[in-house]
Amino acid sequence: MYKKILLILFSFFVLNVSAQYICVPEKVTRVGNPVLSLNGTWKFNPVFSNRFSGQVPDTKTWKDICVPGEWKMQGSHVRPGQPAAYARMFVLPTDRKGKKVMLCCDAIFCRAGEY
Repeated sequence: MYKKILLILFSFFVLNVSAQYICVPEKVTRVGNPVLSLNGTWKFNPVFSNRFSGQVPDTKTWKDICVPGEWKMQGSHVRPGQPAAYARMFVLPTDRKGKKVMLCCDAIFCRAGEY
């Protein structure tokens, strides 16, 4: 059994393309691979309201964006101070059940929130 998770990141500035390191736990027991990369195609909304209602947003009309990557270099414009949103659905392997899960975001400038 897998658990589906929707990850939404609100970001107020640009993501840097070149992450210099990756977060890897020092010791993990009874887990196949301790790192689940979320690099790849995400959904992106450059005019997302900063009010998150707790409901899963409909991302069907959001554009695809490559992460890691800069939204400006991928054709999106976000005004300074304007919140934007990234969303990604992923499956958390069952061997993570009952374990602490850490989300590492290597190249977010300024503020961000995860929901």
